[in-house]
Amino acid sequence: TNEEYAKLGWQWQEKGSEKERKILLDLGANCGNSYKKLQNTHSKYHSSHRAFDMSYLFEWNPRIIRLYLNKLAEADKGVRLIPYPAWGVDKNMTFYADKRDHDKDDATYLKQYPCKSLKVNTFNSPEDSGGMHNSRSGEPIEVQAVGFPGWFVKQDIRPNDLLYLKVDIEGAECSVLDAWMDMGLTCSVQEYYVEWHDIFTAEIKKCATKTRNRLRAEAEKCKHKITIEVW
Repeated sequence: TNEEYAKLGWQWQEKGSEKERKILLDLGANCGNSYKKLQNTHSKYHSSHRAFDMSYLFEWNPRIIRLYLNKLAEADKGVRLIPYPAWGVDKNMTFYADKRDHDKDDATYLKQYPCKSLKVNTFNSPEDSGGMHNSRSGEPIEVQAVGFPGWFVKQDIRPNDLLYLKVDIEGAECSVLDAWMDMGLTCSVQEYYVEWHDIFTAEIKKCATKTRNRLRAEAEKCKHKITIEVW
């Protein structure tokens, strides 16, 4: 209900003449490849020149933002860049860039990673997501993670908005989606696209299985059909 969302601080707007909007929430945007893929997937269902009216792209890596995402945002005024990693709560975290790319200049980097179907090669896993620090990890980088559910309820979301949530955050999907469901937000999304990193560690495999089953069970209780796809 509107009252329940108000308690969360969600700026829920009353129905009126506002047109239906399609909004993409891309957690782990990388170089923008997932944004482009989903644009292509949904464009045939949308009368506008772009599939989504608004796209929020979460990506913490400053080099990827500078070389890829800034250009994407300049080309599409509906794109908003969120230069932080998504997490269940606001939190200081340690990330790592791939040390194999440390000495590459921008031209070499762009040539080697053209941002097509595959992700840009960057080892950007958080220290907290299951012991992901390994021999490929370069110097640690301290970053401020954004609690995604808390961020979301502060946005201008309307009752007739259609939301699409993509989650590919290297083992942090449990933290984000559990917090999301704890806040009662499961039914706010039309389609989920989630990459489950259950091959990383036994701990992540356990939490991913539990979170995946919970998401499916809660989605089945929603009044509208919700699609959950493996990314």
